[in-house]
Amino acid sequence: MARKYPAVLTLGAIVSGIILADNVSIPAWSFLVISLILFPVVMASYYKENSIIAASAVLLALAMLSAFGFSFRYKTFPPGHIIHFADDNQKYRIYGTVDNWPIVREHRTSIGLEVDSLGRSGETIHTTGRIILNIATETTGFQYGDRLQFEARLYSIKGGKNPSGMDYRRYLNLKNVFAVAYLPHQYAIMVDPAGAGYYMRLIDRVRKAISDTFRETLSPQSAAVASGFLIGETRDIPVDIYRLFRDSGTLHLLAVSGSNVALVLLVFIFLLRASPLKTRNRTMFLLVVVVVFTLLSYNQPSVVRASIMASLVLLGKLFQRKVDLNNIIATTAVIILLAKPTQFFDVGFQLSFATAWGLIFFTPRITRFLRPIHNRVFYKLLIFPLIINIIAQVVALPMSAFYFQRFPMIAFVSNLFIVPLVSLIVIGEVAVLLATFLLPLLGLFVGSLVEPFLQMTILLLRQFGSENAAMIQAFELSSLQLIAYYLMLMLVILSIDFKKSRQLLVITLLIFLNATVFGYLLSEKYDYKFTVFSSPGGIVAV
Repeated sequence: MARKYPAVLTLGAIVSGIILADNVSIPAWSFLVISLILFPVVMASYYKENSIIAASAVLLALAMLSAFGFSFRYKTFPPGHIIHFADDNQKYRIYGTVDNWPIVREHRTSIGLEVDSLGRSGETIHTTGRIILNIATETTGFQYGDRLQFEARLYSIKGGKNPSGMDYRRYLNLKNVFAVAYLPHQYAIMVDPAGAGYYMRLIDRVRKAISDTFRETLSPQSAAVASGFLIGETRDIPVDIYRLFRDSGTLHLLAVSGSNVALVLLVFIFLLRASPLKTRNRTMFLLVVVVVFTLLSYNQPSVVRASIMASLVLLGKLFQRKVDLNNIIATTAVIILLAKPTQFFDVGFQLSFATAWGLIFFTPRITRFLRPIHNRVFYKLLIFPLIINIIAQVVALPMSAFYFQRFPMIAFVSNLFIVPLVSLIVIGEVAVLLATFLLPLLGLFVGSLVEPFLQMTILLLRQFGSENAAMIQAFELSSLQLIAYYLMLMLVILSIDFKKSRQLLVITLLIFLNATVFGYLLSEKYDYKFTVFSSPGGIVAV
């Protein structure tokens, strides 16, 4: 396994180190010392050709280095850390960059900020750390990547668990958030959307040109939604439409992800088929497309993950290497965790990689039964995308329910209709941009073809996002139940070919059902008494 899946083992070591550092309160340097001690063990085992011990020592050393990095960066607080300025009853001018997806709720908007400096009494203090800015109004006027300035007091995050058992302070601390600020409205905030540097200003001009093109070729409402679908630009989307995305369980469509990257690449791959460029030059061009598209999408974590995966696949093809998707996904996770270890605790990170591994595990095992029709047009355009959509939801929705204790009952159905439609829209949007670049009148024509699909999407959102349709019910799922769900899901697929998997599936199902029943009966909410008495042929428990 070490030779076939080296990246998967490396990822396991890094994740183990992060979990260890999070749960063990010892100085960061202790992990570094242990990793240095393991170095001579690795060298000695290598020269003695004891590959098993050498590989084990390398993985353990990686885990210790990962633990050191996490502990040093996130469990020690230098003098300029934001935690030292909370609760001191002083108002600061806060400078920070929006580094997460703004959350719009009823009468409230929450924005994550990476703070770089504080202003106080004419002096500027350079700081590190993140805060949550809570605004007492609903607004979509702020975007990932915006640099904000505002005056507010900083407050520490209070501890304790909420009714569902979640420790909110720990949850935010793991995301490097150590303070919160409050504002009554958004009008006290100054915004610099372009960011710093010539290249970012250039990217911002290209981004603005894209949005302007959509405004010229589509209706105002459709143009706002189109910018959200393609590059994650949500500031012009009306609050009521944004709320429909949230209530229908399709808000993820406004976060640029793997499907967007794949669709954009497919369009350019199709266009390059007629070009005289050699394979190497085509690959380099596609890599540039990936980088530019990532920057246009505000470097959101979801698009960064997808772009790294796509780039690794392109590089593998370029160097004529066998592309193993398990190693590609694991390498992507390793790169992200080395740069930002706290991403491991991010729900989006876990959902993204769980879905990616779910797709490569389940898709080939399901689609092989449809091999006779693989070359049919209706399979490629309808059946295969539908299978991908269903698998992604079957993998992702339980994890979403586990973290949020809420299960959007309509989400499964709404995604089945809206996700394929949005995929067609994204392709159409790229066509609108290319057509407008060649001939503005042609862009208007292509835009008129895309407009009905956008209007249909908004119509479906109103249907699925209405108060009557978007029924949300409380849904509590324990970690053991989540693990059992994924285990049984894998065994169901494997049991098609392997008899032992069928037997293990039955055993696992029986254990899970019995554990669930006894856990329910023995919970503190109920006062049950068990009476055991003999009967003809055995015993009875009541």
